[in-house]
Amino acid sequence: PVTVFGDVSSREYIFYYTTTVAPVGEGPPPDTTPDVIVPVTDNFFGNMSVWASYPESGDLVDDLEDLVVTFSTEINTETLATQVFLQEQAISPLLRRLKESTRIPLTIDSEASNGQTIIFVPTSELAPGVAYELILKAGIASATDPTLTLGADQTIPFQTQWELFYTSVDSVKL
Repeated sequence: PVTVFGDVSSREYIFYYTTTVAPVGEGPPPDTTPDVIVPVTDNFFGNMSVWASYPESGDLVDDLEDLVVTFSTEINTETLATQVFLQEQAISPLLRRLKESTRIPLTIDSEASNGQTIIFVPTSELAPGVAYELILKAGIASATDPTLTLGADQTIPFQTQWELFYTSVDSVKL
């Protein structure tokens, strides 16, 4: 089969649809049997997706200890080492060009993760009041079918809460 983008797919698919005949006057009942049956083994484009994450895109978080990503299928965790990372987000496109983003290494909490929901733990504490991006690259592969991968790079931006700063009345007077 060929996808709507013109890519050849090695997967087979099943499409069911029925036609109905609008009765005109008296006649036989409408035909409701499937007209076309094509075998299917997986999703249409051969891609998996991110179903949920914590933090979610745009979240403001406090005391973030781990990041959680749930995929649409079980993940080959060996593909995660080079395909998932956390980085500081530049505030503006100009600063993005001037300063290289700081990457924070992540480890996988294998005891708390299952094949579909992966828990990532930053190796260093996240700074308060900083915007971060969790980057998931398209090369992440399924555990059951290595040709099934994340369809496109996914970026999940979030920000850590500023630390509250309290001062005494005496210090304000100075």
